[in-house]
Amino acid sequence: MSLLTAGCAITRMEWVLSAALGAGGLIGTALAGRVSRRLGSRPVLAAALAAAGAPMLLLAVVRWPAAAIVLTGLTGMGALLVEILTETTVQRELDGDVFGRAYGIAFPAAIAGIVVGSVIAPGSPPCSAPPAS
Repeated sequence: MSLLTAGCAITRMEWVLSAALGAGGLIGTALAGRVSRRLGSRPVLAAALAAAGAPMLLLAVVRWPAAAIVLTGLTGMGALLVEILTETTVQRELDGDVFGRAYGIAFPAAIAGIVVGSVIAPGSPPCSAPPAS
């Protein structure tokens, strides 16, 4: 059984995975400027997109808690790098008179994606306690 499909047992690690996501985000934030200046923002953005998405695919089948923690940290790092580099690129590439309109469309679209994902994602049954061993 996968770590992430183990039902209520996942709640035992939820705080650890959340911390790994946050730690990865902090690392991504710290690296964003230096790495993008050295390698260029486009290749870093492409790698960050992969780092944000690919670990999520692997989390569906991972069986080891340590691997799940590392994968979740990579996701956090990639997600924050994507956020920072996307915002920076939009600000650099667009003229000031267009920036407000573009951002006015991009930000609500991103939030709408979160809402739509929440609605269409399969729900999981509530779990108040881990299963008895």
